[in-house]
Amino acid sequence: MKKLICMTLLMAVAAGVPVVSASAPCAKTNESSLKHTAVPAKLKKVSATSRSQHASTGNPAPTVIPGVDTLPLAQAQQAASAAEAGQQALANKDLGTAEADFRRATALDTSNPNALAGLAQTLEREGKGRQAINVYRYLLYPKQGWGTSMERDAILRMHFTLLLVKDGQWAEAVSVYENTIGGIRLGSSFPAMNVHFASAVLQPALLQGMAHLVMGITYSNRLEHTQALTEYGAARDAQPSLALANYYYGLGLSRLGRRVEAKAAFEEAAGLGQDEVKAAAEEELKGFK
Repeated sequence: MKKLICMTLLMAVAAGVPVVSASAPCAKTNESSLKHTAVPAKLKKVSATSRSQHASTGNPAPTVIPGVDTLPLAQAQQAASAAEAGQQALANKDLGTAEADFRRATALDTSNPNALAGLAQTLEREGKGRQAINVYRYLLYPKQGWGTSMERDAILRMHFTLLLVKDGQWAEAVSVYENTIGGIRLGSSFPAMNVHFASAVLQPALLQGMAHLVMGITYSNRLEHTQALTEYGAARDAQPSLALANYYYGLGLSRLGRRVEAKAAFEEAAGLGQDEVKAAAEEELKGFK
């Protein structure tokens, strides 16, 4: 009976039917047990079979839903082509075209992670926050019977966190943040993410700063230093007194050769920081003498 209920809920979500019960028998983690809003209505199910094509994080073998066929190859290719067109339009800042392309892609394949991520990012940039939140939920939370390659993507999860904070959904924002930051650091010699939050204590500016900092470190790990610096700057703007943000801002400046500004940022971090952050900033300052 539990399997039948889970299957019914899965097909309902794919069809755009809201599923809002926090006590659903398929719920597994504190994130998935939060109140979920269905993905926007235009993400209609064409074939529930595409769900069997994606493996959830930590389980590389795809989970095949009994009694469901796979998505036809031609349909999957059409979805991939539409998603690619959407990415090009998004890169060109043609948001209307990008949204149309991504919606076409998700109509063809409701579990295409590239199309879902592109649609969420496009809606976010268009200022359609509530719609973007719904798509991020659909993309990033573990699903019953399927998953996506992007469920643990720190950049996407922090964009989701920022939208939740802006929308006043504090408890869920904290849950997404806390379930993302494990292991987020440049290496053993760099300060760790040691700022945590409680679901009952509102600290929106600090959480916004930390979300941007997570994105900056992730970009640094990808060697995308210009984008990393942008996020470090956003973290410091959101919470100027955050020693971690000043430290990583200095690091970002240093890696782009902006040494005068970097020294000032490290000095600020050393003055604000304690223990690990203060020691790391002081160590960086030795290179400026």
